[in-house]
Amino acid sequence: MEDKNIKKVSVVMCTYNGEKYLREQLDSILNQTYPIYEIIIQDDASTDRTWEIILEYELKYEIIKPFKNKTSLSFNVNFYDAVLKTTGDYIAFSDQDDIWLPKKIEVLINILGEKLLALGQDVVLFNDNRKTSTPEIKNKTLEQFFIRSSYPGHAMLFRKSLLEIAKNVMWIELAHDNLFSLIAIYYNSLTITDEVLQIWRRHDNNLTSFYIDDPIEVINIDPQKKKQNKLIFVIKNLIKGKKSMSIEKGFNKYYELFSYLDNYTNSLHPNSKKLVKFAKLMKEQTFLGYIKASFLCFRLRKEMFDFKHYHLKTYYSVFTYVYRFWYDHRFDM
Repeated sequence: MEDKNIKKVSVVMCTYNGEKYLREQLDSILNQTYPIYEIIIQDDASTDRTWEIILEYELKYEIIKPFKNKTSLSFNVNFYDAVLKTTGDYIAFSDQDDIWLPKKIEVLINILGEKLLALGQDVVLFNDNRKTSTPEIKNKTLEQFFIRSSYPGHAMLFRKSLLEIAKNVMWIELAHDNLFSLIAIYYNSLTITDEVLQIWRRHDNNLTSFYIDDPIEVINIDPQKKKQNKLIFVIKNLIKGKKSMSIEKGFNKYYELFSYLDNYTNSLHPNSKKLVKFAKLMKEQTFLGYIKASFLCFRLRKEMFDFKHYHLKTYYSVFTYVYRFWYDHRFDM
């Protein structure tokens, strides 16, 4: 008889040429102490034996629901498409090559409480199977997400209600883990355990190696441009009015998201209007705009930066952040 107090947990896994480690990850999900309601696996047109392995597991376990794309959708689009197929109360993202510890879902369910999103810690496993020290997943402010990467999707468990918000802004094309992190932090509805809950396998063929997850794209820097004086480079491009498409696209994603959340919730977050303004100034890339953005950084310094003590050097670092970011990301011009 089904226990009505047990919440339904959906697991979302996206695969692409992952035959080497797929069985180990599927086994670790199936062996959870908390019952899994369904495992949505969406394959992005693999060319190895990944799909055969998925079908093999489907025959053994009725909770596995496989889908295969006829052509590749890309990593991020594939995850968004897959997560919309879930029917559970809670949802967990899964990479194809990690290993979940047996109590992962049980622990995250217990700490979630009334929050939207819960996260567990990792142990990293590299190519040579050598475990490294555990990277710490810590609480971040919403402001810090403008200058730091998001929480990893594979560490997440979240409520269906978070998906209901996120699906309205998936068109913005932020990386899935970035989008869900930002919304949960905006609502001040995130909790983190210090307990290690998964082994994060890092190797040359990780799916995230094939796709750009950051809102601001990584640009290959022209060696000749690297030799230029930074100040001269910036002034010259300001005079010419040249702009970086990667910066414009990246900050436009933030601008669209926070504009939506701001209107949807009537400015729930105390700094939401400032962040909308900051994103707008950064994407426009004008001389006056960057000066205004620098002053905004200074006003938000306690939330945006994690300096323990402020003195002349740290004040300078805060005020020049926009300039340094601008220089480091303008090489696609």
